[in-house]
Amino acid sequence: GKVRALTEYGAFIELEEGIDGLLHVSDISWTKKITNPAEVLKKDQEVTVKILSIDPEMEKINVGIKQLEPDPWEELVSEMPIGKHVEVEITKLVSFGAFAKLENGVEGLIHLSEMALEKVQKPEDVLKIGQKVMAKIININPQERKVGLSIKEYLKDLDHEIMATHGGQSEPVDVRSILKDALPSELLASASNIEEVAEKILENGKAKEEEKAEGDSSVGVGEAPGPAAPAEQESPPEG
Repeated sequence: GKVRALTEYGAFIELEEGIDGLLHVSDISWTKKITNPAEVLKKDQEVTVKILSIDPEMEKINVGIKQLEPDPWEELVSEMPIGKHVEVEITKLVSFGAFAKLENGVEGLIHLSEMALEKVQKPEDVLKIGQKVMAKIININPQERKVGLSIKEYLKDLDHEIMATHGGQSEPVDVRSILKDALPSELLASASNIEEVAEKILENGKAKEEEKAEGDSSVGVGEAPGPAAPAEQESPPEG
């Protein structure tokens, strides 16, 4: 049909001559938060719509565009469960966090407290619009259509994976190299941030090794004592 008129709440689509259908703003897209149809439609534009309902008594026809495709939220729940690592694209920065788009178009929120291992003051300190990052899905609310994402939890999982894979090696582990190999996208804004994350993971690893060593020594298993420190030289007797 053809867009015949635009209003604040939707658009009237001419289905046939003299027959219009109402396209409500909420029926335009599954994923985009459209507040005014003029954001995505213009007068006389040709669009494909699906008839949703017909009320002969009121002579009203409701149509939709988003209903031409499956609801991505149904796919999200089945194919992207809580705990899954996903690549997302930053779409908007706000004072309390950042909105990021998943591959199926659904947007999720990375709260300020979930952006890094360390405390972040402002989203723009570590992220930028258009940047692709890896994150972990930490909660899903299909009813309210909300998804919670966390870069911090993704990094923690990466930390555990590195320690599980390389923690028992006698040779030093190049965590920086592993990090860069594990991040196909620009997880962090700069190489210096990768260095910071690597140092944090190394610190965590050392702390775990120290805890393990303390536990071993408490049951009689420990390193052989080192050489005794030399005794202090006594002062010669006076007189």
